[in-house]
Amino acid sequence: DVTFPNEPPPLVPSASSNVLIGQISDPVCGSTNESSFVNPCHNGGHCEVTFNDYVCSCTEGWKGRNCDEPIFCKQVTCPGGLQCNDLPHGGFECVGPATFHQDTVAMYVIHPTAVLDDTLSLSIRTRSINASIIQFRSQSGIIQLELDETGHFQFSFYTQVTNGSVTTNVSIADANWHNITVTTPTN
Repeated sequence: DVTFPNEPPPLVPSASSNVLIGQISDPVCGSTNESSFVNPCHNGGHCEVTFNDYVCSCTEGWKGRNCDEPIFCKQVTCPGGLQCNDLPHGGFECVGPATFHQDTVAMYVIHPTAVLDDTLSLSIRTRSINASIIQFRSQSGIIQLELDETGHFQFSFYTQVTNGSVTTNVSIADANWHNITVTTPTN
């Protein structure tokens, strides 16, 4: 026999009241016999035990540790053949090209309980000048994105308290694609 003088003694359990004979893990995925554990995987997800922890295999249209975060584009169809994009922090967007002629108007009504992001991004290709691109109206005022008489992009806002505008120094009325991002400051 070989012994090591500084080796700790072997571990021997002093109590076995919390040890279930024949079990290799707590029943974290639930059990058929009187378990207080409930399957943590929602929406039909399958639970796999990984020694006192679990991993969920989610059904189509769901993600997250407990299969409780929707993958919107698996559950929603965008109208008119638009492409659905899931957004990183929840929700989705429908994206597609749009062509507007001289007096064309498009209207989009936002659901009253919708939470709006503080950033608007769009790609635009135009030859027009002195034109309105998009206008947002609310009880607190109006925000308008437009092209001035020289084709420069202009951001304008009108409220009961103040009005103002910012204009770029580059004309975008050149028939080339331009990416525009408008971000509002957060408090």
